[in-house]
Amino acid sequence: MITRRELLAGIPLSAFAQKNSRPKIAAVTTVYHKFAHTQHIVDRFLEGYGWNGQHHHPPMDLVSLYVNQVGADDLSRERAARFPTMKIYPTIAEALTLGGSNLAVDGVVLVGEHGKYPYNEKHQHLYPRYEFFQQIVKVFESSGRSVPVFNDKHLWQAPASPSPGAHHRWKCRTAPMFAKQCASATAASTAMTSTRWRLCNAWWSAAKAVSPA
Repeated sequence: MITRRELLAGIPLSAFAQKNSRPKIAAVTTVYHKFAHTQHIVDRFLEGYGWNGQHHHPPMDLVSLYVNQVGADDLSRERAARFPTMKIYPTIAEALTLGGSNLAVDGVVLVGEHGKYPYNEKHQHLYPRYEFFQQIVKVFESSGRSVPVFNDKHLWQAPASPSPGAHHRWKCRTAPMFAKQCASATAASTAMTSTRWRLCNAWWSAAKAVSPA
């Protein structure tokens, strides 16, 4: 097993060149209403959260948001009005490119929980996490670079699992992934503000050079 010291020794210094800049984060979600996972996670990027007896604001900016289903109880429009640095986009691609043609964020938060979606024969709720992830990967591929992705829960339900080829494509083409249940509402922002976030980003910059195309 490679140690952290060995890993850091193999990372080019250029990977840390922008370590003092504030990362820009895109959120890709199913719904955004009270008590939804999106509200628990995205609100903490916008509002901050309690941590070690103090109110903590993550050292990064959530600048774009995609919401797949907007109902009468939607909170995204109110949040966008209150936090004008975050813009709502009509597609996942536009949220990642900030309306341009290439990837323009430093990380992606994928929250596919809650919403009106069908069930399969096993009575599993078919949230479109994997379909959303495919669209994220498409932006990565067209832009020629990747960024870390935080995924709330698993990506897919059986039997609609991706093929081995798709899994290989994910491993070779996309960034490091964080996956976490929403039992800890600060999971995403805590993961992305940690040293591990910086390390994963730097590791991926180095690893892309030797990954198969």
